[in-house]
Amino acid sequence: MAMFVGLGETIRLLNSIQKRVLIEGAPPEFPFDSASCLLRDNGLCAVDRSWKEADRREAQAGLERAISGNHQAHFVNLFDALCPASACTPGNLNEPLLSDSIHLSKIGARRVLPLLTPYLDWLSDGAGRPF
Repeated sequence: MAMFVGLGETIRLLNSIQKRVLIEGAPPEFPFDSASCLLRDNGLCAVDRSWKEADRREAQAGLERAISGNHQAHFVNLFDALCPASACTPGNLNEPLLSDSIHLSKIGARRVLPLLTPYLDWLSDGAGRPF
């Protein structure tokens, strides 16, 4: 709870110096190095979407509370874009979504780019320059 209170204060501080804030939610987390798993056996690398779901929901709720009512801060949920089914997969050997257990690969970053693109003008104040 203290982390989210501090986050809210940090966001308000950034807003006070005319900065907008875009928070990206975490991608699915795996209990193993997904790149290594893909090298061993593609079919065994999926995890049930519910794995760590309680932690993810609590963190997302805290982030949303920290930015609640603040029009200069937005949250983008990456989890649902990368884990749309009941089982989350780290991609496949030719198109890995993660570089380890939680960090996006270049391919994973490209997959979530459409979620972030609508915020580019907002972040730059519509003028192509930082707000």
